[in-house]
Amino acid sequence: MAVTEVREYKRSSGKKLVQQDQYLVPAYTKKRFFQVILDDPATDHAEIYDHADIPKLFEPHPDDEGVICKSIDPDQSDDDASYEVLVTAEYDDQYNGSEEEDEEENANPLDRPVQVSLSFNEHDEIVVRDVDGNLVQNSALDPFEPPLTRKAGSLRFGMTKNYPSLDLPFLQTYKNAINSDTWNGFAPGVVRIANITGSKQIESMRTGMTTVKVVYWQLTFEFELAETGFGKDGTWKAYVLDQGYRLWPLGEDAPFPIYTSDGTPVSTPAPLDGAGDIGDPASPQWLQFNIYRPLPFAALGLL
Repeated sequence: MAVTEVREYKRSSGKKLVQQDQYLVPAYTKKRFFQVILDDPATDHAEIYDHADIPKLFEPHPDDEGVICKSIDPDQSDDDASYEVLVTAEYDDQYNGSEEEDEEENANPLDRPVQVSLSFNEHDEIVVRDVDGNLVQNSALDPFEPPLTRKAGSLRFGMTKNYPSLDLPFLQTYKNAINSDTWNGFAPGVVRIANITGSKQIESMRTGMTTVKVVYWQLTFEFELAETGFGKDGTWKAYVLDQGYRLWPLGEDAPFPIYTSDGTPVSTPAPLDGAGDIGDPASPQWLQFNIYRPLPFAALGLL
């Protein structure tokens, strides 16, 4: 897929109003129009920007060095199914913004700082104890059916950074990983990568009077903090209430059913003591499981 022909077919000039600091001032403008023919309608527009006959951003007009190229706009009709693309290059004589803003706008996108956003992830969870530490149960000391739930949530924050290349196996490995190292002030095991999104970006960057194309990947990592509370220690270990329908205490060769006082098997899970024997409902036991892969988050380059 490539550009097969570029033909300039019209020139014009005029006046327009542009923002200059806090004022609108008249600007002297020129436009150049190009007809670009493609060998495939799906050709990436980056091929057009790269073509030698297409102007580059911030380059002076070939007939008037007093104006520089401010925009290049390709227009492909017929829902991107056309072999023809009409490109408009617009020039003016106005310098937009302060020197500091201009330097920031044309800085290398790979040098831009990490952007951070915040949100909360809310969900329903079963309540075992209330905020005072009391077990949630009826007057006969049985758990409610259906169980009482509450709104719970953990802090999520996104971090967006520009990377020079895309490493898909690396990203696949880190999806759903938790931090094995102390990272940005968080202890190991506290932060999980909930999602990773990204897109390929192409920008023109001015260096002096020349313009270079910068291709990079803008990736956003969405992190989630582990919750704290009853049965949780603020890490991403899974804490499951020890309960069931059978017992297997120490010294027994095999598990056996739990029976009610009338000799029938229990119909709801009974509390266990964390070692396979019957437990005390007033002192529930929690089993811990490591279910997420720990990896060093320093490798993300987001410190």
